[in-house]
Amino acid sequence: MAELKPCPFCGGEAELRKVGNRKQYYAFMCSQCGETPVHNSEARCTVWGAKRIWNRRAGEEEQDG
Repeated sequence: MAELKPCPFCGGEAELRKVGNRKQYYAFMCSQCGETPVHNSEARCTVWGAKRIWNRRAGEEEQDG
């Protein structure tokens, strides 16, 4: 599994959160500034999926791993 990229807003570290009505999904947010580049509709059912979304950056092609 790929390492987590730093926060695109402040460079802080990503922190895993359970989100959703029943906390059934995963998303990462910045532990320093509290921001997230992830929209609620992009929360994932797996930690791996949430990591892929967090690591995605505008202008970059998505890659597995």
